[in-house]
Amino acid sequence: MDITKIEVIQKRAARFAANDYSKSPGSMTDIPRNLQWTSLEKRREINSLTLFYKIVNNQSAINIDNYLEPFTRQSRKYHNQAYRPLAPTYVQILIFPRTIIVWNTLQQYVVSADSIDGFKSAMAACIHP
Repeated sequence: MDITKIEVIQKRAARFAANDYSKSPGSMTDIPRNLQWTSLEKRREINSLTLFYKIVNNQSAINIDNYLEPFTRQSRKYHNQAYRPLAPTYVQILIFPRTIIVWNTLQQYVVSADSIDGFKSAMAACIHP
């Protein structure tokens, strides 16, 4: 489905939820922000990172050892739970190439959260709508 069409529907729903039908400039952008609704793109990113957290912490049936290779040397750029970006052959198999890149840029306290709820809370603090 077209992301733009879904975003338009979300903005219309935000107008309805806020009961704000003004035609002022920027209102279509401000209303969802004031309601603290996240965009489809951000929701997908958060859901992908949450699933990746579950995979890394063995809370999913997906075996990460078959597909991902952790970085073997320490780096100031990445945390200690960073993974090598997927090789082009894996891109067709997994949906995570972009997720790995974002995962590697998260802060250490986010990826080392004790629980899924802790991970979501920590991630919400560093990923804004």
